[in-house]
Amino acid sequence: MNDSANSRGTLRDSLREVFIVVISILIAFSLDAWRDSWRDAERESELLVAFEHDFEQNRALLQAAVASNEESLNAVRRFSDLIAGSEVVPEDFDILYAKSFIVRFFSPVSATYNSLINSGDFALIRRDELRSALVEWGTMVDSNIRAEQYLTEQFMDEIYSFATGTGSLSRLLADQRDSIPGANATDRPVTPAFDHDREQLMQNREFHNLLATRALFLQYLVKGNHDLLAIAERILAE
Repeated sequence: MNDSANSRGTLRDSLREVFIVVISILIAFSLDAWRDSWRDAERESELLVAFEHDFEQNRALLQAAVASNEESLNAVRRFSDLIAGSEVVPEDFDILYAKSFIVRFFSPVSATYNSLINSGDFALIRRDELRSALVEWGTMVDSNIRAEQYLTEQFMDEIYSFATGTGSLSRLLADQRDSIPGANATDRPVTPAFDHDREQLMQNREFHNLLATRALFLQYLVKGNHDLLAIAERILAE
């Protein structure tokens, strides 16, 4: 009987020790999980603060890009309409010609975004809407870059080579040189305008087509700028 009682007592002691060990392990796991969760929440909070700072700058940059590129788009459309009707006076021609070349590039502030993507910490962002907006942001930035690259290449490979081959760009410098503080008469072009160059361009179908293509891609770029601005607003709202 004593042996049986001792055996039961030993069993109870063993079970108690096992129970204590199991509870200790579970508590340790819970503490580790809590610490990990706390660190993740702290890291997420840091990211949200950094994103707010970055995207406030991106919003301002995009607002400037939208305003500038919309002005260029309107200039190209106006230029195309006027030369199609042979209604351009020399002064308007030069101003619209110069404005049609302008593209405002958007270079995003992306240190926090790139760090998030490269580090694999994307899962730390717990808000579904914010994660979705960030994914859209990356896609739209790539699309915006492609549109900017096309407009740059079109200018260098098509418009610039065509325009310089059919006319002189020196007239475009006249107004700019007059606006430079301290510039004197010797700094200005002697012959800033060539009427026959305008006539050549106004009557050339290829030039009309180049302007139309430029208007289409500027329109695409402006829409992309607007879409990026809307996404930036969503990210800031989160």
